[in-house]
Amino acid sequence: MCSEQTCGLHVVFHGCEMNVDAIGERFVGLADWHQAADAAQVVVLYPQTKASLVPLNPKGCWDWWGYTGSQYDTRDGAQVRWLQSVFQQIGR
Repeated sequence: MCSEQTCGLHVVFHGCEMNVDAIGERFVGLADWHQAADAAQVVVLYPQTKASLVPLNPKGCWDWWGYTGSQYDTRDGAQVRWLQSVFQQIGR
């Protein structure tokens, strides 16, 4: 579909302890964005985090307190930069 026409992009962030490692694909299934997205010609991206002890993120949260560094909430933050690179790849 999107190889033949322009599609929108919707990003759905899971909560703490809601990544695939913790609950499988239940979040994706229960969020149910994909059915509406198909009808609206939108790609849905469900980026994932990993629980870790180093850096300290035992519940697999997105960085809202600085575990990835002091620039976590800026364009220079590790997760923001990663998302930007994913968006660029999708846009190709």
